[in-house]
Amino acid sequence: MGRHTIARRPLSPTIGLVDLIYATPWVVGALFLHDIPQLVTAVFVPVFVASWWQDWRSARAATSYFSAELVGFDVLTAGNYIGLVSSWRHPVADGELVSTETLSHWTAVFVIYIVWNLALMREADAPTRRAFAWFCLAETPIALIGFGLIAARVLDWHEPVWAQSAGVVALAVAHVALLVLWRVMSRRGNG
Repeated sequence: MGRHTIARRPLSPTIGLVDLIYATPWVVGALFLHDIPQLVTAVFVPVFVASWWQDWRSARAATSYFSAELVGFDVLTAGNYIGLVSSWRHPVADGELVSTETLSHWTAVFVIYIVWNLALMREADAPTRRAFAWFCLAETPIALIGFGLIAARVLDWHEPVWAQSAGVVALAVAHVALLVLWRVMSRRGNG
């Protein structure tokens, strides 16, 4: 991670395990990709794929520092992406862009990001801790948007029709912005 460093531990064979764990959602996604009944959900698939890809890259980088300590996070993340892929086939109610299941797994992506960052911060140097703290701050409102959208559905709030759509679009835009920011920060840290 360049200027943002964590005490490097010897490279271990767990990177192969990380690759296997993160390849699993890709295989499941390939099986279900032809079976997305809503066009709008299909529009968001590139965001989910970019997120999965970045998570895989981050997991590989973290594994080189932490060895097998983060395998639980890798399994949790991959399992959530499998749930996300599976959720694409769930019906979408009128006035909604994605299913409640998709929204739940999408929101879980940000919750996992926050917890992962907090876990890595414990052993990181000061600049890396600051970077992860900023990312936690950036991810928290995105997760709160997701929780708000889920609550509105589960509690059957009667908000204006546009509110759900605006919330999902905000979630997508924020997710893309976060991925771009992470990529820029990663490149700057390696530069």
